[in-house]
Amino acid sequence: MAYASHYRDRATTGALLKVVVGFYLPAEIATAKRRLMEQFGTYLSDCPHIVTRRQSNTRSAHDAEAEDILLILDLLDNKGVITNCRFGAVDLERLPKYGPEEVNLCSVVDRQVRIDRKVDELQSAVDAAAVSVTDDRINKLLECTNAISQQMAVLLQSAPSARSSAGPTMDVRRSISPTQPDRSCNLVISGVAEDRDPAIWRDTVTRVLALAAGRDVRIGDAFRLGRFDERRNRPILVKLTSAWDRRVILSGAHKLSGEILFRRKVFINADEPPETRRRNTLRRLKSRAQRNGQHVSVSNDGVLSIDGEAVFCLNEGFISRRQVESSSATSNG
Repeated sequence: MAYASHYRDRATTGALLKVVVGFYLPAEIATAKRRLMEQFGTYLSDCPHIVTRRQSNTRSAHDAEAEDILLILDLLDNKGVITNCRFGAVDLERLPKYGPEEVNLCSVVDRQVRIDRKVDELQSAVDAAAVSVTDDRINKLLECTNAISQQMAVLLQSAPSARSSAGPTMDVRRSISPTQPDRSCNLVISGVAEDRDPAIWRDTVTRVLALAAGRDVRIGDAFRLGRFDERRNRPILVKLTSAWDRRVILSGAHKLSGEILFRRKVFINADEPPETRRRNTLRRLKSRAQRNGQHVSVSNDGVLSIDGEAVFCLNEGFISRRQVESSSATSNG
């Protein structure tokens, strides 16, 4: 430690204190204070800085002891006690190195040259590795391109025969597709009473759909199916603007049973091809007749007979008008 008398002002003393505390360990600071007290105890009897410091919330114990050491040295210096004393380093390895070789310009340049050479070698190695990886990728890409070219050549050779064989199929699809309308947004509502004023039954359709969906639903179009007949209510084909609305309505169709006006009267079903609707109708009529204990039979050509009377046919639909009237409320339920 240097003489404290050279650091009289508070700012310089504070800076020196930070250096001392940061460089020495707490145990070394405590040992240094104890050695000062052992060597110069006779001159420090009235010194207030010889007390043992304790840890506090605002300041560490070794920080306070380092300040005590500087003040004790200042006090001894003022008394002329340490005028003939010499201070030296105990461990030379801990002293900052500042050898001549570190300020020699030639050694600095030589070190820089060696570093630059090493950097160049590393750069060359990295470039060589990158070129090797790139060459491998290019070779693989060329192999894939050649394979694709060969497959394209094979396909082009077989293209005329493929087009000739696919031509009739494409023509058949073009002729069939217009006759198969898109039913993804369509519903069929049965049981809505007939009325000469379309606005009345359309209002009923709107309320039925809103009840099933739990909200208002946009309708693209709605119209009756078949000719007007006073003895039965024609089903209504509803075209929605969203397939999602159709799914929501079909999943909530059971809510109609909770409304007195629609309970066991109005039913909602998906719009299906005629063949599918007839198969479902035949299945429902057969199950209903079996539950009622009636004799049921179905012929090979799809004719349903109940108690020996032909009632329904897969090709023509209902055969008996009496059965039409009794089954109009349940055929779509």
